[in-house]
Amino acid sequence: MMALELSEEQLELLKELGATYFTFKECAIVLGVETSVFVNAMKSPGSVAYKTYYSAFYTSTLKVRKSIMDLAVRGSGPAQQQMIKIIDAAAAGNK
Repeated sequence: MMALELSEEQLELLKELGATYFTFKECAIVLGVETSVFVNAMKSPGSVAYKTYYSAFYTSTLKVRKSIMDLAVRGSGPAQQQMIKIIDAAAAGNK
């Protein structure tokens, strides 16, 4: 299997794709790389593509969660329910 090599421009684009929750297949298509090569690289936590994608993905997720938390603290019932789900999932994931 071929190793994935991305230019700086492609890595910047990958950050945007990760931050907006594109799937691996969608990322490969937008980046113009072979889908199977990209998906394989995403299975390796040490790869630059993996680190770039997930750093942006989780940074974006942080922003969304902070927004939900802010709404929940301000009394939004739907946001409070969503926050409870987030807290429960985090607690279960940390066991």
